[in-house]
Amino acid sequence: MSPLARDVITLVDDDYLRVRLIEGDADEVVYSFTGVKHGMGGVQPDEFVRTASGKRRTAIFITDKTCSWSNAIDMDRLAALVTGVAAGRPGRAIGNSMGGYNAVAASNVLDVHVCIAISAQYAAAPHIIPEETRWSALQQAIKVFPRPDLSDQFNPNVRYVLLSGDHADEERHWRRMPDHSNILNLVFEGTDHTLGAQLRADGRLQRIFEDVDDADSDLFMRPELYSARRYRAHASSERDIW
Repeated sequence: MSPLARDVITLVDDDYLRVRLIEGDADEVVYSFTGVKHGMGGVQPDEFVRTASGKRRTAIFITDKTCSWSNAIDMDRLAALVTGVAAGRPGRAIGNSMGGYNAVAASNVLDVHVCIAISAQYAAAPHIIPEETRWSALQQAIKVFPRPDLSDQFNPNVRYVLLSGDHADEERHWRRMPDHSNILNLVFEGTDHTLGAQLRADGRLQRIFEDVDDADSDLFMRPELYSARRYRAHASSERDIW
């Protein structure tokens, strides 16, 4: 059965948060975080539907409706909403752009072992990277910033795969990401903020999604096969946990 043929169940839909579910019978849950909305009105569509719910996995789609970079989301409430659905099954998180930022932030309250963040911003608070203006209207509308940036949002018990383009607009974010043994920071050649769409279109995203649990896969051992390189801020003495 196609993932799209299974029923989509809405768990909550209020002014700030929408959580939707495609139930599966596989022993894994995928949390998919949506990015910003484009244009006027409406709510962002669920993202990564086929990837998240493939192989009959349970997929939970989480939408930050006000585009607050998780700052308007009650993370404890989110965790409580999905705990019963997850039922102790292992999970992974995925998101693109703001969705990547929110996936990292939520990895502190959700039971996930892997988080894939594509083209994630490092900061939501405008003063941290003042030269970043692409989402200034949305970010200036955020009233409080419990999570102004991702500096302290990486959970040491979660493995992170950060995927970013090498364009200067993206570099100002991926260069600021923490450099720890549980973070694989990959930069893709000749790409920009459309990296996620490119990876989906040519099939690399599906390969990455399946390879993240295999430390001997090309993703870790030969990232150049993905047209990517690993960025490290400095030579690290920490042993990678992959």
